Amino acid sequence: MVQAPQVAHLQRDACYERRVVIFYDVLGWQSHIERAAKTKEDVNLLRRVVLKMVRAPRMRKDLEIRVSTFSDNVVISQKPGPNTPKLMMQLAIFQLASAVSGFLLRGGITVGDLIHEDEVVFGPGLNRAYYLESKIANFPRFVLDPNCIQELGDLGTLCATEEGVTFINPFKLAFCEYLRGAKYESAEALAKAGMPSPKVAYKDFSNENILELICDSLHEQVKDPMNDAAFAKVAWLYDRIGKQIGLGSAKNLPRIRLK
Repeated sequence: MVQAPQVAHLQRDACYERRVVIFYDVLGWQSHIERAAKTKEDVNLLRRVVLKMVRAPRMRKDLEIRVSTFSDNVVISQKPGPNTPKLMMQLAIFQLASAVSGFLLRGGITVGDLIHEDEVVFGPGLNRAYYLESKIANFPRFVLDPNCIQELGDLGTLCATEEGVTFINPFKLAFCEYLRGAKYESAEALAKAGMPSPKVAYKDFSNENILELICDSLHEQVKDPMNDAAFAKVAWLYDRIGKQIGLGSAKNLPRIRLK
């Protein structure tokens, strides 16, 4: 008797694979949802954000990745290899793009055992990535597991290390310069890479302009009532960008404090 494909798939034996594992979510997602309830436009904005989180990484077929999502939680995995630094670069571009649009991402990146199929994702690697995201990252950044940084390949100046924590750091003038280079010189190319598409090409922006867009977005966020813990995450990013483009400290921004 021939089994249905679904039954055969259910009953087959599967083994863990050693994969690069990325787990991330959107900081303040509950607040985004509460604000979106007020208008149809905002609801559709959140829908598009989630769709972009799924589709943007998949647009690079050469990355050979798998993606799973639930609400604002995203899992991306890939076999470690020469494509891994490309995936880290794509992640950095998407992180910067999301911040321009007002969505701050926080995640953990490791290499570990994982089963990742269309309908199933679990394993020690995912547990570790979740731990890095929830316990170590703290701020809107993607933290790299110190136990596997060498396995992620040569990331050049893409990363920063502060207080013993290494993380992807696209929020700097040098990275904006890279985006405005020949490889990503058109708005269309940047849109495919995950950046919002402006009315003019990014090559016509200055590096400072791109970072200013993020600070403008952060400034809008702190106008809503926010507790000190949530504000600290926004302030961390605002201050590291502000130092580069001559802005004052986030502590001087007008805000409504929630206890």
